[in-house]
Amino acid sequence: MGGMGFRDLAKFNIAILAKQGWQLLTRPNSLLAKVLKGRYYPSSSFMNASLGSNPSYTWKSIWCSRGLLEKGYGWRVGNGTTINIWSEPWISNNGDGRIQDTPINPRYSMVSDLIDPLSNSWNIDLIRVIFPPSQASQILGIQLPDLPHDDLFVWRKDNSGEYSVRSGYKLLCGDDAYPNEITTPYHADSISVYSAIWSTNIPQKVKINAWRFIKNYLPTTSNLALRRLHPRLGCCFCDLAQESVFHYLSSCPFSKQLFASVGINLPIFPVEQQWIQWLAHLFAQFSSHMMRLFVTTIWVLWTYRNKKIHENASQSVQQLSSFIFHYIQEQESLPSSHPSATRSVSEARWSPPPTDHVKVNFDASYFSISRESVSGVLIRDVNGLVMAARAYSHLNVPNPEVAEALACDQAVLFASSLGFRRVIVEGDSSSIIKKVQSSSLDKSDSFAMIVNIKRRFSDFANITFHHVRRLLNAPAHILAKMGRLFPLPKSWIGEAPSLVDEAVLRDRAWFASSA
Repeated sequence: MGGMGFRDLAKFNIAILAKQGWQLLTRPNSLLAKVLKGRYYPSSSFMNASLGSNPSYTWKSIWCSRGLLEKGYGWRVGNGTTINIWSEPWISNNGDGRIQDTPINPRYSMVSDLIDPLSNSWNIDLIRVIFPPSQASQILGIQLPDLPHDDLFVWRKDNSGEYSVRSGYKLLCGDDAYPNEITTPYHADSISVYSAIWSTNIPQKVKINAWRFIKNYLPTTSNLALRRLHPRLGCCFCDLAQESVFHYLSSCPFSKQLFASVGINLPIFPVEQQWIQWLAHLFAQFSSHMMRLFVTTIWVLWTYRNKKIHENASQSVQQLSSFIFHYIQEQESLPSSHPSATRSVSEARWSPPPTDHVKVNFDASYFSISRESVSGVLIRDVNGLVMAARAYSHLNVPNPEVAEALACDQAVLFASSLGFRRVIVEGDSSSIIKKVQSSSLDKSDSFAMIVNIKRRFSDFANITFHHVRRLLNAPAHILAKMGRLFPLPKSWIGEAPSLVDEAVLRDRAWFASSA
């Protein structure tokens, strides 16, 4: 817990043993599973097995891991025929995944009782009658495949759906396993903050320093104290408070004066707001030049802090800000001659599809408070002209990854419905593209959409999926952002909204100039 990486060996041993228990659950036809089942639980499952009389050391060890597996296993709903509504963990974002604080209704026992068998969709009216509004919303947020599919047994503590020793150990240790890391739930704010850092046109060492700063990985005196070291805790610049990344951005007079001298006025950090949300709001207001200034100022501030402590250096705010401006000016002069910058510009061009294909770009916008998303889909021909576009809104979407999967599903469905048979699908979500390209069964929250997409492959003579950067996906991104202006699904044939058309024209100009 002091940050040096030593593990609690007893807990780590259980996490490793749980790996074998997971194999018994997910691979019941393996030789080990057959032997242990025949000897210790011939008429029940591993999770319901008793220790038995005169058990072997192997069985006792694996049996002890059931408590850990009980905390983390769950189900992805396919048809609901194997999942008990009241006792099994099947709701992704609901604590232990089980129905809580709701009276058991004996008329309905299996999740399949809540699904319309004809359309394989939720019986919305029934669910709203049986469950309170909050739980009904969580249930309706579970995406179902268009056609019935077997329910999947999954590990809920990892997005892959498969058990890992790392996730098992972290679950055993609880939320205090990593006390020094600023932990936040997975949402769009985290993605936007880290994307803003890594996409900044600045040397890698400066970006890495900014990432360490935001993740609270720098050896500030407050962090050193957590590792049982006892340095001088006061800030070396002002000595008004304990040194921390929060102090530098919220209350240190010296650092605030340095930020102000380069034209960055930091807003007050609200107590009720999360760290990542505050940064996402701040970065959303920055231009690319301001982002370079911000990450460079953090780097210069931390470098000067180390020199002041270890070398007794002394520099004024004016000297530091002058260095920052000269450094930024030097970096901004590099793209015209720097090979990597030239390559980046040349790669940032939308390319048209082959003559007998169309290109379908998709993107999603996600609104965490209302749990809504909008899918933006754009279809273009070999000349880069818009053939069709669509904006489609979704309710009860649990997270941004599901939003991207819904957008990809809409892209494939839209292209199929218009009769296109040779299609190239592009999106800026690498995880969704990888899942669609993979031959293995996806067990994440997106599994229903991935199943739908793969089932539609037969609608096409040829369909391929490519991951592209956000810059190359700008028209679809704009369409997804402005999709909330349209309360109902909106489609365009042979045209697109004016803002999207402007982005399409820029794409056409790029590939036309390189032709």
